[in-house]
Amino acid sequence: MADDYEMYTEEGNRVLGAAVDALVLRAQAGEVLATGLMAEIVEMLKGVEASGHGECYDTEPEWAVVDQVNERVCVPMRWMPITRDF
Repeated sequence: MADDYEMYTEEGNRVLGAAVDALVLRAQAGEVLATGLMAEIVEMLKGVEASGHGECYDTEPEWAVVDQVNERVCVPMRWMPITRDF
């Protein structure tokens, strides 16, 4: 998990980090396909927002999520890297 997703609080960092970790594990297990990755990220962010952390849609957390997904999923699985345009 990344140390800092640049959320407003440490709790927000933990919630977003746990959500990213879960998404990465699902992708590594083959439960998320490259074609559905962006939709999965959007749904993940909706869940984080619903838990009271709406700042997950700010620029810095979104880029941190994209960087983590690229580093931990796209590069090792040889998928096309994603961008923040979702």
